[in-house]
Amino acid sequence: MSNHRHEFYTGFPYHVFNRGFGKQRIFFSDVDFARFTARVQFLLDEHLHIHLHAFCLLPNHFHLILSSQIETGLQELQGSQTGGISAFMHKLELAYTMYAKTKYKEEFPR
Repeated sequence: MSNHRHEFYTGFPYHVFNRGFGKQRIFFSDVDFARFTARVQFLLDEHLHIHLHAFCLLPNHFHLILSSQIETGLQELQGSQTGGISAFMHKLELAYTMYAKTKYKEEFPR
């Protein structure tokens, strides 16, 4: 996960992506893909100002094209339920990581 601080501007589309450590797989079954997309939908319902324009899921990484109707940076993570893109991605990646570690007991298939 990047430690760079980004500002996100209202209405601009952003290409957001993440890849498994060492290019390892992050999705191991159709259930994993479904779980991730369900979490994306859940968070979009929570963050009504975030718009998902497109997405692509591959076994070892994912891409999302997102825009936000509010202008925010990383400071939004401080307890904000309805933060912008940074908060959305933080919640998405944390939830999926916890799911995968629980399901695979930190011993991921190859």
